[in-house]
Amino acid sequence: MRYLSRQTRPNLNSKPMRTFWLAGLVLCLVLSASCSSAQQRSRRAARRSATVQRDSVLLGTWMRSHEEEPSNNSQLTVWRNTKRFQFPPARGRDGFIFLPENKVVYLGIAPTDGTEEQPGRYTWAGPKALRINLENGRLITLTFKEFSREKITGFMD
Repeated sequence: MRYLSRQTRPNLNSKPMRTFWLAGLVLCLVLSASCSSAQQRSRRAARRSATVQRDSVLLGTWMRSHEEEPSNNSQLTVWRNTKRFQFPPARGRDGFIFLPENKVVYLGIAPTDGTEEQPGRYTWAGPKALRINLENGRLITLTFKEFSREKITGFMD
């Protein structure tokens, strides 16, 4: 398009035009920031929901089921929920009682083959990893291979 004179052409460097472009840029930045913060809130809510779901599955007493563990020394451990599994007699079993508010009690085997309880707290270290800090200073990490209401298989450090 040809302009007849220099005065009829729009001046892109004028103060009103610079203000217009600057306002448009600020508006774009504000909109993108609000969208990304909404996405972040949505992601945080989804993570909280997933943690609540995992915690609801985890709550209760879980005992180690040595009979189901592979015999090839793979370090794979099997834990069963005591409400959903009938254990055969055993000389000693270790386990966990997972309580609300991220509390846990480790059930260790005492020197007299009884049960020795160690309280502590747990935190999720990822979607399939649980970190347990006992009050005696011991740190246990459980990395899950399978995680359901009936059975947990994984590795214990």
